[in-house]
Amino acid sequence: MSSQPDNIGQALDGLAGSVALDIHVSLRCKVIKVNKDDTCTVQPLALYKSGEKRGPIQNVPVLKPAAKVTFTDASGAKQAAKVELDIKVGDVVQVLFDDRDTTNQKGSKSYTLFSERTHDLNDGTIIGKY
Repeated sequence: MSSQPDNIGQALDGLAGSVALDIHVSLRCKVIKVNKDDTCTVQPLALYKSGEKRGPIQNVPVLKPAAKVTFTDASGAKQAAKVELDIKVGDVVQVLFDDRDTTNQKGSKSYTLFSERTHDLNDGTIIGKY
């Protein structure tokens, strides 16, 4: 057994740690602005290691619930209820980041990637609120 330090192993551990810091999966954020197009500007709640706030993330779309709500009115007729987003400034939300660049995504059609970015802060979607 060698008593020499494992420099390669330490370098790889450091590299893996720095790479992991650039992979975004999900963040809890506070809504600081609700835009007219049903997107929001959010402030991540997790601080950097230094205690500094992270920058806000702008134009984050909100995932709409996949639900059809109906009710029976007083005459016994079945009616569709309008479902509205219930997100306001100050709400705490969960933002999920897509695996790939979503810049060119529109509707339900396949799309080409605008860039090679992955798990990027620019590709977030609000999936719910706390």
